[in-house]
Amino acid sequence: MKEWIIINNPQMFDIVGAFRKYNEIDYKQSTKVSVDDIVYIYVSAPYQEIMYKCIATKVDMLEREIDTSEFNIDDHNYRNYGRYMQIRLLEEYDGLLVYDDLLKNGLKSVQGPTVVTSQLSRFIDDTIFMHDKRSSKKINVYFVFQNISYMEESTEGYLWAPKKNLSGHLVAHHDLMRKVSTGDFIIHSYNRHVVAISRALSNAYSYDRFDEEHHWNRDGWRVNTDYFTLINPIDTKPHVERLLEIQPKRLAPFNKRKRGNTGYLYNANFKMLDYFAREALRSMTPEIVESFKGFIEYRERELMDEKFLDDLLNNEVSELLEEEMNPDIYVPSPVVRPSSINLGGRKSYPRDKKVSANALRRAEFQCEIDLTHPSFRRRKTLKNYTEPHHIVPMEFQEQFDVSLDVEANIISLCSNCHNHIHYGVDVNNILKMIYDSRIDLLNKAGIYLDFDTLCKYYKLDLDFNKAR
Repeated sequence: MKEWIIINNPQMFDIVGAFRKYNEIDYKQSTKVSVDDIVYIYVSAPYQEIMYKCIATKVDMLEREIDTSEFNIDDHNYRNYGRYMQIRLLEEYDGLLVYDDLLKNGLKSVQGPTVVTSQLSRFIDDTIFMHDKRSSKKINVYFVFQNISYMEESTEGYLWAPKKNLSGHLVAHHDLMRKVSTGDFIIHSYNRHVVAISRALSNAYSYDRFDEEHHWNRDGWRVNTDYFTLINPIDTKPHVERLLEIQPKRLAPFNKRKRGNTGYLYNANFKMLDYFAREALRSMTPEIVESFKGFIEYRERELMDEKFLDDLLNNEVSELLEEEMNPDIYVPSPVVRPSSINLGGRKSYPRDKKVSANALRRAEFQCEIDLTHPSFRRRKTLKNYTEPHHIVPMEFQEQFDVSLDVEANIISLCSNCHNHIHYGVDVNNILKMIYDSRIDLLNKAGIYLDFDTLCKYYKLDLDFNKAR
């Protein structure tokens, strides 16, 4: 079985629309694809990413069996191509496998079909694995250029974009609307100023909009949103260089000419949200500051749980590790338990990313279960990718008078071991190895517990301990 990358030009064949309607399609074949080969589909501008993973079910077909001609934009290239293959959709990706990252990890060209190299195959597998691991309850951030539509949409509390343009084609900055879901953040730009930040109150849903003045296609996507209007709009021009550094790589709002892109909705991220939130706070009165903090405090939102906090910590640690630093000297000793935070009506405790980053550095970015366990390297620092794991989970902080967020209680693990502990079977042996290697350090940090108690925290079978 081989893996292939083939190229789709969305200006010639609307593959996005085709896969929304069909799970299996006939597509032009210009390579020696065999049945059961994996076929990744790279969709060119404006997407510029691998969007689909498929499997070939038929090859070397002289004509199409599945009629997708309604999605032909250039009939010459697709209707009478002369050689087709039938491919079934396995997975759909959104912004994970973008051109710049693919190029750095083994992609040679997007000019025509190519065989996937072993390096590129590993990169794709690692990227998808990490995304699947963190996808639960993920909150996204978007950036919208409203301009002529801002007054009406902000007054009535919504976003709206047509599903297709007047020519019947998908437009990426409109199509992104269908991804918006409840709890997502939107940064609003009007006349080159950030004027509001909102949160989605609904998932995107179909909604007809009648507007003779602007001649939009009536069939569109709508999202209900809760607007927080800034007292003093933020001019983006003085900040655009920084925004270019921190914005996402795919469908980002600002271009290399240091201007906002012509379009509606674009991808943003929490770095951008934090940036504009800090700028907005500078000009607010104390009363409005408290109101704004209540609106924007995504790290304490109701949708968060302890697992989400752990995932968020790992993301923040990854950003911190981009700074080349030596680990601080650590002498295990009891640390006062931190103040609790309100997490959806219950107590939780914050994690310090610097403490976790220091624990990874002290472990020299190796898996402390087994130093030989393989890992990939971080893109910017080229250090092995490992993740911090609290041996005694933070959700049990209330049962201890000292802090659990200390290096004595944090172990460096490869992705496989970390996921094994959370989701795998036969965890007792791994946990016993960790417990035996760390119990002395834990005690020095004032954290006392026996192994059976630790197993209860992980909801493990205690019969294993009686038999050992």
